[in-house]
Amino acid sequence: MTVTEKIAEGIYLIDAHMWFPGLASVYLVVGRRVALVETGLSTSAPYILEGMRELGFRPEDISFVVVTHAHLDHAGGAGILMKQLPRARLVVHKSGAPHLVDPTRLLNGARRSLGDMVADRYRLDLVVPVDVARVDTVEGGENLDLEGRKLELMAAPGHCPHHICPYELQHRALFCGDLLGTYNKPYDILSPTTPAPEFNLRITVETINRLKQMDIRMLLFSHFGPSAEVERLFDSAIAKHTCWGQIVEEAAREDRGPEHIYQKLLAQIREDNPFMPDWLNLEAAPMYAKGYLTYLEREAAGHK
Repeated sequence: MTVTEKIAEGIYLIDAHMWFPGLASVYLVVGRRVALVETGLSTSAPYILEGMRELGFRPEDISFVVVTHAHLDHAGGAGILMKQLPRARLVVHKSGAPHLVDPTRLLNGARRSLGDMVADRYRLDLVVPVDVARVDTVEGGENLDLEGRKLELMAAPGHCPHHICPYELQHRALFCGDLLGTYNKPYDILSPTTPAPEFNLRITVETINRLKQMDIRMLLFSHFGPSAEVERLFDSAIAKHTCWGQIVEEAAREDRGPEHIYQKLLAQIREDNPFMPDWLNLEAAPMYAKGYLTYLEREAAGHK
């Protein structure tokens, strides 16, 4: 049985079962029309469809599928789900849309960055394209009318340039995607997610500071679930992203090679994520360190 939860009136969480429960969540936002926010991995569709049924919704009830960005754990299941949701439109940033209509470059890039073993865990072989005729592209600032409820689609670059954060106006709820990182509520731990090649620390901080000026009362994390600790988690996200960046930068200055940098960040990741299976921490460290290193290289090149 899929885990579901009522977050607020008209907002429901479904556990997308990213390898194990409690790691990835998608959301239903319900007006007279219904939006699904995020699709999870290519393997998440059965859990999402089951969760919808348990909450009393049919596939034909879904009008929109909104993805915060075109990374595999947020949009890898888009093609599969769109085949199952006959009336839905896929809403995605215009720069992310090509990767979902033709996922070839996305999948090749994932294989290069993740390695074969990790790529197999993401089940890249199950990813299928989305019909371009069913895609609506946005840039940020648009409103999605659910008839009785609205989502404002906020441009939220940093984790990647094409990241958006839907903002539900009635409850002042922000769907965070990966902008702030991952949040484990039982342990109250927020951790950055900083994959290469598009992560940008400076823009992440700028975006978070911009969102802090809004009247946001609830954060809805894609990894995982809700929190009303908005100001504290915004500040924590800035502090954690900055801290990890300093660790990578200082390790890089020691000029002892990539493995030394990965190990330095891995120690911090393990400290921040004592609840997480260590195989996930071991996979995360090189990926997130490369994100910071690529960012630092771009910044240095820009100042020459």
